[in-house]
Amino acid sequence: MRLRLEQQFTLIQSFFIPASFNMNSRKLIFLLKAVTVIIFLLFIALQIVVSNYDINNYKERVIQRVKLQTGHNLRINGDFKIKLSPFPSLIIGDIELENVAWGKNPHMFSAKRVEVKIALLPLIGRSITINKLTVVRPNIHLEKSDN
Repeated sequence: MRLRLEQQFTLIQSFFIPASFNMNSRKLIFLLKAVTVIIFLLFIALQIVVSNYDINNYKERVIQRVKLQTGHNLRINGDFKIKLSPFPSLIIGDIELENVAWGKNPHMFSAKRVEVKIALLPLIGRSITINKLTVVRPNIHLEKSDN
């Protein structure tokens, strides 16, 4: 038995779309699909922008800010990288924080890599919330002065 094309389509449609669906339900499904596609395209556009932007331009500003806040010199031997996901991450490679002059070790802190996961919603209000901080191969030397 051969079915005409429109009969085949009606048969497939009746299999995937329940009879209880009315026109409003179909509009809602279309709207949800459209919103999903738009969000996906925005995410792809954001990926393209981030991949073409050199975040390493901020290295000097970070080094100066750490010096101002702590009085210690920071050396960043690696690169900054951004990893996009539902929780975007900033990855900083190979960092060292100098120790005080009287310290026995040259570095107070060093790490092979530091990864900071940031919450997205607080960024809208110009606030940074760190969800997770991962430090790979850390070396921490805390010393007490004789005074």
